[in-house]
Amino acid sequence: MVETIAEPTPKLWGDCVGELLGTVWLGPNGITNIQDVFAAIIKFQGTGIMPPLGYVDVHPQIPNNLVNIDDVLLLILAFKGEPYPYSDPVPCP
Repeated sequence: MVETIAEPTPKLWGDCVGELLGTVWLGPNGITNIQDVFAAIIKFQGTGIMPPLGYVDVHPQIPNNLVNIDDVLLLILAFKGEPYPYSDPVPCP
C-alpha cells in the first residue's frame, strides 16, 4: 500500500515498520518516520534486532529478497516526503 498518512499530497510511502517491541518489530503503523529508515539500516548491516526482510525490501519495484543501500536510500527519500519512485505499486506476495 502506498498511501500511509495524510501529509501534503502526495501522501507519504515507505511505512515499513512500527515500533520495536522488545525483540520484535511491529508491522507498519500508518506513519513514515525515522523508525522505518532505522529498521532498514539495521537489516542492511545485519546486526542487532532485525526486522523481517519483507518489511524493508523496497527496491527494486518487485522486491528482490535483498536489503542493500538502495533500499535504505529509498526509505530516506520516503521519510523526506519524496514521491513514490515507481510507476504503480506492486501487490505484496
